[in-house]
Amino acid sequence: MLGPIIGGALVSLDAFGTGWRLIFIVNLPLAIATAIGAVRIMPESRAPRAPWPDGLGTVLCAAAMGLLVCPLIQGREAGWPAWTYLMMTANVLAAGLLAAWSRRRGLRGQGTLIETSVFRHRGYSAGLACVVVFFAGMAGAAPPPA
Repeated sequence: MLGPIIGGALVSLDAFGTGWRLIFIVNLPLAIATAIGAVRIMPESRAPRAPWPDGLGTVLCAAAMGLLVCPLIQGREAGWPAWTYLMMTANVLAAGLLAAWSRRRGLRGQGTLIETSVFRHRGYSAGLACVVVFFAGMAGAAPPPA
């Protein structure tokens, strides 16, 4: 929840005339802390064989996200033409294919991009719903573009 506040403070700071680009500096200490924490805390894998990356799952996830984000960003400015609705409809198909593919790989004991079993836990699903509502509200609270 502090992200938007810190981001706003960094944008207002406008150090070296960087404007909004300074918000990316937050990633540097987080990346360093994450790397140090991963080396110190995460146990070594004891899997009998190394899992293969889920290439098709990655492509399906990127397609689903692109098919949703692109029309949401460009749609209003373009007057919501038919292609925006077609892309958002295609997003549902791509997301469904991703879910089916992840489930299939999981049932075969292969590594998946998205671990679908976590959605069966009520606490996880409820927390995810709260995060979605929170960030949807934050986006709705943003001032209109000038």
